[in-house]
Amino acid sequence: RIVAFGKINTNGALLRGQGLSASRTNTGLFAITLTDARPNTNYSVFTSVIEGTSSRDDIIATIDSGSFTTTSFNISVHEGDNSTTAGTRVNRQFNVMVVDID
Repeated sequence: RIVAFGKINTNGALLRGQGLSASRTNTGLFAITLTDARPNTNYSVFTSVIEGTSSRDDIIATIDSGSFTTTSFNISVHEGDNSTTAGTRVNRQFNVMVVDID
């Protein structure tokens, strides 16, 4: 079942959602905190980045594997290839959804 979801703004503010809070800790780095602790760290996290059709800069949101706890995890948003330096962290809006079984 879906235990938390949200649309996160570029500044880390939760624009809409429930079951979580968010904050931007650095450029392109976001901390997500679950309202209710999960019984273990084996829950699933899904992300999608919001980007305009004119830029299409290969923006990718990844979940930092070493950051999972029963109440939180970190998301890194970066530009995959910007014709200068690949992997540059950027602030972009994104969606996040946490799914788990009870």
